[in-house]
Amino acid sequence: MQMADGSRGAPWGIVALDIVWIGGLGFLLLNYLNDPHSWTNDVLPHDPVGGLVPLVVPWAGALGGTTISLTGAAKHAGHWLSRMTIWHLIRPVLGAVIGTLAYLMVAIVLRTAGGISDGTDIGKLGPVAYGLFMVIAFVAGFRESVFRLLISRVVDVIIGPGDTAVDISYAVDHEVLDFGKFDGAEAQTRTVRILNTGTAVLSLDKNWAQLEHETAAPKSGFQLDGSASSTGRIPVNGFRKLDVKLTPTTANTDYVDTLRIDVSGMQTVVSVKAHRDN
Repeated sequence: MQMADGSRGAPWGIVALDIVWIGGLGFLLLNYLNDPHSWTNDVLPHDPVGGLVPLVVPWAGALGGTTISLTGAAKHAGHWLSRMTIWHLIRPVLGAVIGTLAYLMVAIVLRTAGGISDGTDIGKLGPVAYGLFMVIAFVAGFRESVFRLLISRVVDVIIGPGDTAVDISYAVDHEVLDFGKFDGAEAQTRTVRILNTGTAVLSLDKNWAQLEHETAAPKSGFQLDGSASSTGRIPVNGFRKLDVKLTPTTANTDYVDTLRIDVSGMQTVVSVKAHRDN
């Protein structure tokens, strides 16, 4: 069932697909533990890219991507945004790619620093080294957004001086601002942060943040702090906080509002919700 703000109920299809991914990755691991050569069998090289990338690296990255996808599906089960479905479908593959790239960066740094000689076959290193590779790939696959931001900053440092283009962009640290359960009386406050991820100062016009209430629902208990109605600026690499307060008017309903944020002419939508405590 689709709600007024474009959200849906539990994403059971995504959950089922993630479970299939985990089952398949688990089968590959068990098969490999039973026969270390079962992954190759003249089909795949044991260590692609000249002995630099063990196959366990993309495996761990895919597991990290699947894990964060399953975590997100569970966290937002009651308020799933349909526009995130494609993103979750590609998370395991994206996790394998990002995990492999993160591992390559570490491996190249180690070889450059002399920690691993050029003649060393990484595929023949011990279990501790393999465990480290798996952790690196898993973490990168799990938090690929942080890793993409790191790559972006590294590229900016390398080629930034020759690039005069101005990047006007920002990010909001919540797609869904969930107050959780309430008892109908206790006021709560949650904070949204607007991060300047570009290279230009961002401007905030009057009423840059507004709540849109569902007309069919009872009167909203959400309120924005005074900064939402005042002008301002967000410096490069800076952020602006916006407090959202919940003062329930009744304990017999769920609250679902839409927070629209307009920064330098670019809009972002955040779903704001709270559940009655049954």
